[in-house]
Amino acid sequence: MDVILKFSVSLLTLIVLAGCGTIYHSKDDYIPEGYSEHKISTTEYRVIFETYGYEYWEELEAFLYLRAAEIGAENGYQYFSATALNRETELKVIRKPEVVGANTVGRMGITNQSNVLIPAHDFEFNIRRVAANFHYSNKKSLGSNTVSVILESAN
Repeated sequence: MDVILKFSVSLLTLIVLAGCGTIYHSKDDYIPEGYSEHKISTTEYRVIFETYGYEYWEELEAFLYLRAAEIGAENGYQYFSATALNRETELKVIRKPEVVGANTVGRMGITNQSNVLIPAHDFEFNIRRVAANFHYSNKKSLGSNTVSVILESAN
């Protein structure tokens, strides 16, 4: 019963957050946020969801399960189950170099000089990451999730 309640709360959170659509997207190299996946075998994927925001762990796990359901649907599977679920935090520092611009000075516009427009600075991101291995099948097993139920509840 406790597992069903926890999953229901996570699913409800997913439904609410899916409407916002702000952090649910594929991860790119510029912003430490979004999902990514790695195919381990024809029936297993490693899915990761990370953000630098202040979302609750349950919200991140709901997005993780949503991406897992999408992968299942894309590959024609009806069911999936998670193993090796873990949570981690990381401080990531990204150094931005200074931005230098050229200014023309003087009446005739002859003199040029370079000025620092934006000094070098660091961005610090407190990354929160959840990850799990997902096993896919077309046979229902104990504890498996139904792909279509997860996807329908997100819409």
